[in-house]
Amino acid sequence: MMIKGQTHNFEVPFDVKYISALMISFGLILGGFRIIKNVGAGIYRVRPFHSFNAQLSSLLVVSIAAIIGAPISGTQLINSSILGIGAKERPTAVRWQFARGIIMAWFITIPVSFIISYLIYGLTKLL
Repeated sequence: MMIKGQTHNFEVPFDVKYISALMISFGLILGGFRIIKNVGAGIYRVRPFHSFNAQLSSLLVVSIAAIIGAPISGTQLINSSILGIGAKERPTAVRWQFARGIIMAWFITIPVSFIISYLIYGLTKLL
């Protein structure tokens, strides 16, 4: 129980930080290049000007989300930016079947993440 005026300092243990960084690095090594290739050429053929615009729009959205404290997915954000740029410049050049798969994954990710986190929390609380 916290007493009024008392603050609780939470610090993530070093081993948790280290293991998290290691797992993120392994994920990038194993699948990151494929994702970059798919985003850069699978949705729409991205050229440097497109990339600049996608990064700029992503920066603005991330900044606004950080200011208001909203959660955001970087992968979904950049995919949406590329889709928007392609749709504006040449909608027929966008590979909509690839985009459809990404959009369906978004609708699946949120409820599945909810269910898995609910179950893990429940199991860990029992232990």
